[in-house]
Amino acid sequence: MAAQRKMSKDEKTSTTSRSSGGAPRRPPSDASQNVVVITGQVRVEPTLRSTASEEVLLTFDLVSGSEEERRTVPVSWRGPTGLVPKANRGDEVVVLGTVQRRFFRTAGATAHVTDVRADLVARTPAAKQKLMATAVARLAAMYGDRQSSQ
Repeated sequence: MAAQRKMSKDEKTSTTSRSSGGAPRRPPSDASQNVVVITGQVRVEPTLRSTASEEVLLTFDLVSGSEEERRTVPVSWRGPTGLVPKANRGDEVVVLGTVQRRFFRTAGATAHVTDVRADLVARTPAAKQKLMATAVARLAAMYGDRQSSQ
């Protein structure tokens, strides 16, 4: 079984939502892992801001899909200042991450956004190839044990 990484506060919030009975839901089992790989073009110049926890939050929209079915996907990356991925408007990138629902306070109310939380963002061909290998390894680690037992 794959090693579990420590969940961030945002991930805990999104996986411990209250059901109609008021009891917290459990995080998803291995059978329902949350892994996203998306390729596309950075639509507008990414926004970089600091968080209360002294991390930085990089957000951008990624346009993906064919001409007939273009999709715009909001992407966020959170981490220390020295590790901010490079992404500029118009860059073709590959993102590896998870779908998340983030909650935050604004003007006295609680708001939320659903986006892709990027673990890795790759721009160069070599970095894209490495990211894809990481994605495949992650999926193999999650489903490898099941394949051998079926």
